[in-house]
Amino acid sequence: THWGCEHVKEMLDFLIDRLSEMGKGNFKAQVWNQVVAHMRSKFPLTEGEGERTAELCKSKFSQLSNDFVIVQGLKNASGFHFSDKDGACITMETESVWQTYTKNHKGSSRFHDKGFAFYDEMQQLVPQK
Repeated sequence: THWGCEHVKEMLDFLIDRLSEMGKGNFKAQVWNQVVAHMRSKFPLTEGEGERTAELCKSKFSQLSNDFVIVQGLKNASGFHFSDKDGACITMETESVWQTYTKNHKGSSRFHDKGFAFYDEMQQLVPQK
């Protein structure tokens, strides 16, 4: 099942509208079933495409939550700038800082030149520690 930006944004906006139904950092099964129905109505299945099940939607949200935590760390790090559009914007001057950072922060290296388009949405959905 392909998750384009429009699919992810639609799912996150739907979840934001149901924030009051969030338990301890996650939504109940009923909400995930509602997500499936909503996504089906917005994006009817095409031939050869797999259905977005509640489990797949939860998994995608979990992946986005992990990415959000990584990006939050990148935004708070010193020595380089992070852009939601362009990623870490590493230059020759900041390369050594970046190399040290990525060695100590698993998963961060893929944001070298890739942003995180869903930061604002995830900021509303991921409980702040």
